[in-house]
Amino acid sequence: MACDWFGGQIKNKLVITPDDEDYQQTKRIKRNGTPLESPFRELAAWVSANYVVHVLNVVYDTIEGSRPRLAVVLETEKDAQKFRVPPGNYNENEQKRVKERFETILAEQRDLRFNTAWLLVIFEAFEPVAKLDALWSVTEEEISRLKARLANKDLWKIHRGFDQVTFFFYTRAQVKQYEAAGLRDLYSQEYSCLVRPHDEFGYLEAWNLGPFRFKREF
Repeated sequence: MACDWFGGQIKNKLVITPDDEDYQQTKRIKRNGTPLESPFRELAAWVSANYVVHVLNVVYDTIEGSRPRLAVVLETEKDAQKFRVPPGNYNENEQKRVKERFETILAEQRDLRFNTAWLLVIFEAFEPVAKLDALWSVTEEEISRLKARLANKDLWKIHRGFDQVTFFFYTRAQVKQYEAAGLRDLYSQEYSCLVRPHDEFGYLEAWNLGPFRFKREF
């Protein structure tokens, strides 16, 4: 890879998980208010103004060895949806429009660093990854303390998966009993209190638990 700018910088990854370097870079940009460099700054301003969205970052990289790709990192999933069509594919018209604007900015600035032939434009949302970041930041020690505080002898395990948290009981009967009693709402509130200190940008109002399960389903 010839370039190593990001975010104004050129990298070779996308916002995917909290461990991804591009997410970490975008998080620092949002946290510190770091301005993007040209030509990304101008493109971000144009997209924000024309689509009434908040662009946090713009990433230029290459895929499949040589194909250039431009990722517009929007703040929210609602923003990102403006660039998609059912069932979730990118809107080709908006891809073309953003590509043409990027090319115009490059021409105006006489910037020859970027290859735009066969440029793939994509749109990513920062918010869902930030929520995942908050979830992943909860430690096993914090989860153990919560389990002890709940003091439910029928609760076998609190398991944090990739993007959800599941409370496991010992038996199917216990699952039915506590679901019927509305305990999932109470435990969702308790787990939300655990996640909230890790929610740096305030995206999570509450964490809704998935259905209770029993031990043999683990």
